[in-house]
Amino acid sequence: MPNLIRYVNECERIPTGWGLAWRDWTCQRAAVMPIPLNLLAWVGIAAYRWLTMLPPTRLERAMSEQYSAGRRRGYHEGHQAAMALLLEMTELHRVADLMRADEHGPVMSPSVKSPPARREMT
Repeated sequence: MPNLIRYVNECERIPTGWGLAWRDWTCQRAAVMPIPLNLLAWVGIAAYRWLTMLPPTRLERAMSEQYSAGRRRGYHEGHQAAMALLLEMTELHRVADLMRADEHGPVMSPSVKSPPARREMT
């Protein structure tokens, strides 16, 4: 009896008259069969996967919901931290512009409204 299943590694050519039946992801290779049989095998594997697919259990749903909630919370916390850092950097630039204005006269910058008035010591 001839061998009806052959395995083809990545970057190898599939023999003529043979077609892909399934992909073996663990070994990074493909199983090929003669063309009419590969379609039957593919349909059989798809049907088996569909029939054995079970709905998620209560624990799996709870884990998924907790993961999603944690991901959303982390996104919002990261966004808040980025905004705080941006505000801090803007304030530092404004202070630097004011210091530069004290040393070299007024600087035309949108963050500087007017240089502080100097008070003379009497």
